[in-house]
Amino acid sequence: MLETSILNQVRSVFQNLEAQYTFHITCHPRHGNAQELTELLKDVAGCSDKLSCEVTETEEPKLEFSLLKNGKETGVKFRGIPNGHEFTSLLLAILNADGKGKNLPDEAIHRRIQALKGPISLQTYVSLTCTNCPDVVQALNIIALLNGQATHEMIDGALFQEEVDALIADGKQYVVRFKIEPNEDVHVHDIIRGEVVINSSILDDKVLYKSADELPTYHLANIVDDHLMEVSHVIRGEEWLPSAPLHVLLYRAFGWEDTMPEFAHLPLLLKPDGNGKLSKRDGDRLGFPVFPLEWHDPKTGEVSSGYRESGYLPEAVVNFLALLGWNPGNDQEIMSMDELIELFSLEKCSKSGAKFDYEKGKWFNHKYIQEKSNEELTELFMPILEEKGIKADKSTVARIIGLVKGRVSFVKELWDQAAFFFVAPTTYEEKSVKKRWKEETPAQMRELIEILRNMDDFSSAPAEKVVLGWIEQNGYHLGNVMNAFRLAVVGECKGPHMFDITEIMGKEETIKRIERAIEYLG
Repeated sequence: MLETSILNQVRSVFQNLEAQYTFHITCHPRHGNAQELTELLKDVAGCSDKLSCEVTETEEPKLEFSLLKNGKETGVKFRGIPNGHEFTSLLLAILNADGKGKNLPDEAIHRRIQALKGPISLQTYVSLTCTNCPDVVQALNIIALLNGQATHEMIDGALFQEEVDALIADGKQYVVRFKIEPNEDVHVHDIIRGEVVINSSILDDKVLYKSADELPTYHLANIVDDHLMEVSHVIRGEEWLPSAPLHVLLYRAFGWEDTMPEFAHLPLLLKPDGNGKLSKRDGDRLGFPVFPLEWHDPKTGEVSSGYRESGYLPEAVVNFLALLGWNPGNDQEIMSMDELIELFSLEKCSKSGAKFDYEKGKWFNHKYIQEKSNEELTELFMPILEEKGIKADKSTVARIIGLVKGRVSFVKELWDQAAFFFVAPTTYEEKSVKKRWKEETPAQMRELIEILRNMDDFSSAPAEKVVLGWIEQNGYHLGNVMNAFRLAVVGECKGPHMFDITEIMGKEETIKRIERAIEYLG
């Protein structure tokens, strides 16, 4: 019955058996499958002198056999013919009984199985074409082999359909699987990857429906839903590519192949450092958001930052993400939504994963900050000022933002660059004081106060002309005077053009801050 090549493989597998094993067959002599079962097991028994068969005929409509070890029951029984995927289960049952199987549990699991209190009777109704069933059968066989109070019976659901129907009618839980014919090349046309061919033999019979919750599984619901909604394109991550052949077969089974959507499996986003798929933990570890919005885990209470809450502009995030695994075919990086729509093509997507360069994301946000008007940024910045108890005129805030926005990547950073406009310094940067506040500085600052006080036009350009003229006329060191001036007004040597600052700040406030610095620094 078995091919010579298979018999040779079985001989090799069983060449080191130590115990004696018997297939004890119990069947009705006129059962339609009795001869097939007997011939199969005699072929297997013929592969080793440690194996034998014995047949017990019965008037009952039985078709089963149990595995005996040294003449004693092992607790493993097969009701049906172990063809297909369950042929491996039969071979492994013998090897495991002999202590030579590759899937035996470790010592801790072994002890837990032996500690189970019996009697325990296990039954598994299988489909011989199901690639998942053998794992279940093999695991339960091991329980029977390790615990003398346990038995396991594999039942061919196709041969004993009446039993299956009776169990369903009695309210027993069940699943409906999609039967996949083996050894068929399934063709999946992928827009990005071209023609993808997968042999159906590596696919298992997926569960489509579970009676436990009376709901379809994702695979069935996905296909039906997309069909009813007339979805034209399915765009998803490449981790779904192994499921694509199943989905093609489902569309075919429903007669929907002509209206099947086109598939595009996008490359994955990869870790910024090292290898592997980007994960939430990478963001937590390296300090960048992974989620679009801040995520609060309801179970653990952990909080994961979101792009919105971190201050990223929506258009910057879209632009940044669009260029991960795709490019327009030129060097253009900054693209509006309209430009992205016009230029985007799935055919230009990369087949390989893209490293998630979160620093590049900051760069995009910086660029989009610069492109926003001062008035738009003011609207975004005002809530921050309000949180800090600052009341300010929007037009003035817009002017301030115009001076400092080139230095920031996020709206929240505007405060760090512009805080001195709203709050006068109470301390002064120590390093700048040592370098810029000389013995002669207080006298020079008093002179500067009088120069500023006598100005009729305090706007940037006229004020700069007057002050620089005064410095030159008196032969003062330009760098020392201007940096001391900045230190007094700002609190440190940073910020935009000095006379743009004083124009916005006004004469009175500027003078007041210089007087305060003279008093504080001496």
